[in-house]
Amino acid sequence: MRAKQKFIAPNHLNQQFQVSQRNKRWSIDDTVIAIGNGKAKLRVLHIVDLATKCVLNALVTTKDFNSAHVKRAVTILIRQQGVQEFDDKEKRLIIHTDRDTHFTSKSWVSLEQEFPKTLILSMSPKGVPIENSVSERLNRTIKELTVPQLFNEYGYSSLEEVLAHTDPATKDPKSYKKLVNVVINYYNTKHIHRDIALQPALAETIHITSEPIVGDAEIIASRNNNSSPLEDRISIASYKQKVYNNYQLTQQLLNEKELSEHDKFILKIIENTVQNENKKLATLNQAQFVSLNKK
Repeated sequence: MRAKQKFIAPNHLNQQFQVSQRNKRWSIDDTVIAIGNGKAKLRVLHIVDLATKCVLNALVTTKDFNSAHVKRAVTILIRQQGVQEFDDKEKRLIIHTDRDTHFTSKSWVSLEQEFPKTLILSMSPKGVPIENSVSERLNRTIKELTVPQLFNEYGYSSLEEVLAHTDPATKDPKSYKKLVNVVINYYNTKHIHRDIALQPALAETIHITSEPIVGDAEIIASRNNNSSPLEDRISIASYKQKVYNNYQLTQQLLNEKELSEHDKFILKIIENTVQNENKKLATLNQAQFVSLNKK
């Protein structure tokens, strides 16, 4: 029987962990955490933006991941984040991973063909974890981070401690999403990062939903909206991105010295309108979004 062919990408990241722009360097890795006596395991896979240190997506399962799960999550993120296309390869998004089986399959590497001007796949050399040190450190943080909400609810302060005192026989596998949800939200919104000016990664909560990525009821994906179908969630995220882009554009135009006072006055009105729209979107759920667009 012929062995499965492995597809290996070059190490394009090459320890270039410091980047100033979002959606230029993403790192993906997963970690295993023992449940109870250790016979059961929880696998947590993250996708992190190296510029903001924000966990963009997290997959959780008590089984195992395959390339389809991770590929689907990345595909959704590319659309949600509005990742741009570039003819210049140097400007494209680099997605860096290790050489686990999910990342050496034909299915995974086909991402480059599906998004030919958007992304470049990158892989660490075998047995050299320092080449993906941000994700390695994040794996440890997910396990060990002290989270006040966990202590208040379970009497233990970290995900690793809570799972160590959990009986998997009495636990609904889907409930693990709630634990990971608490940790990821705390990491993104409260945890301080020294290399991004002592700021948290996000000011906005990310929810983890129980919706399967690819037909597996135990696969949980991190999303920006907690109660909507996948396609609708992409549409509301795209709309939020457009509003954000409009805000960025008005900021740039307001800084132009050639603008007349009248033009600046008009742009200031537009800026305030966009800011108000952003505030509405921060708490807008999918039903309200659909209703708003029907008006």
